[in-house]
Amino acid sequence: MNQKQLRKAIDSGKLQKLYIFCGDDYYLKKLYIDRIAQKTQYPVERVDIEEPEELPQLVERVSLPPLFSNRNRIVLARLHFPLKQFQVEINVKSGILIVDPVECGNIDAEGVVKFERPVKDEIEKFILIKLRRCSKRINAEALAAIVESYNGKSASVLDLFLENLVAFCGDRTLISYDDVAVLLNEMPESNAFRLVLAILNRSKETLKIADEVLANVHPSAIVTMLTNELQRYVSYTHGVQINLNPSARYRMERYALSLTPQRVKSLLAILRNIDAGLKGYASSSATILFKSALLVWLQE
Repeated sequence: MNQKQLRKAIDSGKLQKLYIFCGDDYYLKKLYIDRIAQKTQYPVERVDIEEPEELPQLVERVSLPPLFSNRNRIVLARLHFPLKQFQVEINVKSGILIVDPVECGNIDAEGVVKFERPVKDEIEKFILIKLRRCSKRINAEALAAIVESYNGKSASVLDLFLENLVAFCGDRTLISYDDVAVLLNEMPESNAFRLVLAILNRSKETLKIADEVLANVHPSAIVTMLTNELQRYVSYTHGVQINLNPSARYRMERYALSLTPQRVKSLLAILRNIDAGLKGYASSSATILFKSALLVWLQE
């Protein structure tokens, strides 16, 4: 079955005891796990299976009812290895078992869900819903450009692009074609946002990532994204009510591990100085200025 057929089963309440989620679209997998949990009101119990030899332990675990509770549950088993075939018979006594391998072979079994790439009308609907939840609007030309660029790609990749787009636009509510063009043309594979995350998490790989990204992206775009993301973090730490999805909330929690109030103040000052200094500079000189300031920040 595909995700549309799974959605019908969820809506009708006719759910199976065992599902095997196939494909690399982690966004859709999480979405449908959440939908099954919401429909059944079962808690989700996550289990990591590192080696194939551990599968019998999983079989034993789901073949027995919970020891300390009579509640049904969803056991989400993440397999850290490819699942080429499924020869073990599993008798799920209570609740639902969802097996999520890193890769599926040609498994011929009931309950296999193959997540398909969204088509153009689904992509458009996804974009509009996502941006509406972020209090954003988008003009028709910009919307068409995203749909065309992400046709045939996974929902996970599209979701990450939209996260980057929202961060890039900051407080502006209307997203223009120029905004989208900057990200599509100058930020291949969302590397620019990867650099933003590396800087804010003070990653050891920051300078290496900067070399890759700044070969294609003007530093002013990075400064804008950094400033927007940092302002969002400041609002979050001060308890200001802002619209954060689970992915953004996770980012804010990660930043707290490396960003003290003094470091936030220092980085904001550096960004203001960089922004002022970039005006009038050619791309090569601007890159040198940005990397020099970045080095100072990382050594503080």
